[in-house]
Amino acid sequence: PVDLNGDDLPEGASPPKPNMSSKRAWQPFESRAHFELADFIFHQNEMPGAQIDELMHIWASMPGQAGTPPYTNHEHLYSTIDAISEGDAPWTSFSMESVNAGGSGGPSWKHSGTYEVVFCDL
Repeated sequence: PVDLNGDDLPEGASPPKPNMSSKRAWQPFESRAHFELADFIFHQNEMPGAQIDELMHIWASMPGQAGTPPYTNHEHLYSTIDAISEGDAPWTSFSMESVNAGGSGGPSWKHSGTYEVVFCDL
């Protein structure tokens, strides 16, 4: 992380909170809380989609929530993140194929299959 001047922060330091007062400052998120939840779920926790869906289902069933979780499901969360227009680092992807080398050890996803790797080259 860096400070507001772009200088590196000490190891383990949290980045400074932006000074944004208007609701529009958090677009495409509804609020700072929505942004921080998305950051926690997607970036910090790297929560799988099925678990995001379960969390939103639990959230919607909590008393006082009126059945409205912050995100409908993982697709809603992902599309909100994808709608971020700040910055100019392009997303790119490539496909790779994992071929079983004759062994049966290791996780099943390593045995065979084609996988798409999507990344943003910052």
